[in-house]
Amino acid sequence: MSDDFDSRLIRLIRGNPKLFEREIRSTPYAVKRKDKEELWRAIATSLQTDVKTCTTRWEHLKSKLHQELAKEAQGVGSTWSLLPKMKFLKPGGVAVRSPHPSDALIEEVHDEEDTLQEAMDEQCTGGAVASVSAQVPTSPTPALTPADTMKRVGVLLEGLGEEDCVKAGKRIIAYLCKCNLRALECKPIDDLVI
Repeated sequence: MSDDFDSRLIRLIRGNPKLFEREIRSTPYAVKRKDKEELWRAIATSLQTDVKTCTTRWEHLKSKLHQELAKEAQGVGSTWSLLPKMKFLKPGGVAVRSPHPSDALIEEVHDEEDTLQEAMDEQCTGGAVASVSAQVPTSPTPALTPADTMKRVGVLLEGLGEEDCVKAGKRIIAYLCKCNLRALECKPIDDLVI
């Protein structure tokens, strides 16, 4: 690929922060993925190529950026002409917004969980439809004991499979860490998202 193509690709992606900024998941995975796919299609159309070419090239450029930043960290100068254009992804730049140092570690956990998030969203939407249709006005439900809650979580995790169960465990730990940090700062935890 030419430097001109790469420069145009970088410029178009930089203009669409949803493609590179990490954020707390507040929308279902499927909606977020659909939005990203639409953005990639628009970029591919602008560059007169296909989406696969754009995404593959973008992954290559990000990999190259990490290599060049590692060179700079070791004191070796970089000769890559696109480095200045890619620095918006560099930690401390526009793409990384982390008010707490622990957020970077927690967000790292979120990256590997796209399939888990998708499965959970599907389960929630499917379960919500079933529970709404099955709801019949009855007496108020009794409060769950911690043991009941643990049993429910155990059953849910068993249905995920081994790999997704590990990912879910990491997310739960990340959430609990966020809760502890908030408690230490005497802040509410109501707005935390798993």
